[in-house]
Amino acid sequence: MCCGGGGGAWNDYPHRQNLGVLRVEEALGTGAGVIATACPYCIRMLNDAIIELGVEKQIVVRDLAELLLQSVVARDEANMIGHIDLGIRSRYEITATFPTISLRLLMPFTTFKCYGYF
Repeated sequence: MCCGGGGGAWNDYPHRQNLGVLRVEEALGTGAGVIATACPYCIRMLNDAIIELGVEKQIVVRDLAELLLQSVVARDEANMIGHIDLGIRSRYEITATFPTISLRLLMPFTTFKCYGYF
């Protein structure tokens, strides 16, 4: 799902529907309450679209790093070390020390499939 900002599609097709609005409407149609992205263009355009549509109480845009940090279970407040099960037959240790987040594989995995843009 692309808002069109990074590739400049919003600039090439000004006569078409605002791509940010289209993407927010698509996300709302799925029942999602959060749109996750790692693209700063998407964050800006999707937030603008949410305001334009007046759906601020229904859906929010979050950076992927924000969601990753929220998913960390704090065990040591000083280092913010936690574990997250990514559902791929493996476990990762996540260390979040502002401004970086690192992942370390704790157990080997057999398969890994990743879909989407990061």
